[in-house]
Amino acid sequence: MKKIKDFFSKHGLIAFIALFLIMSIRGCSKNSKIARLEKEKVKLESSIDSLSSLIMSPEQKKTIEWEYGVSVYNSINDEIFKLNRNEQMMDFQQSVIIKNRTILTDSLARLKNK
Repeated sequence: MKKIKDFFSKHGLIAFIALFLIMSIRGCSKNSKIARLEKEKVKLESSIDSLSSLIMSPEQKKTIEWEYGVSVYNSINDEIFKLNRNEQMMDFQQSVIIKNRTILTDSLARLKNK
């Protein structure tokens, strides 16, 4: 402790300036690290945003599934129309195919209107 006091009594102003320079250099290096990390954060946030836009939302999944279901019911309905239909086949077409297609079409329209 005595050596430190002697050093400061002999070289007070020079020691103070040297300590000031050391502390300012440490502060500048910390500020540069903070600035670099903030820039990196912005880059990472933008890449996360771009990647999250690639992920399908549940509404998009429902839309795709229901559109596919409507197309399947349409193709089944078209094939039944081509065949020689009896009463049982016509009942099946009316009660199952057309009813389910209508339900899916209405649900799809409601989902798209949200």
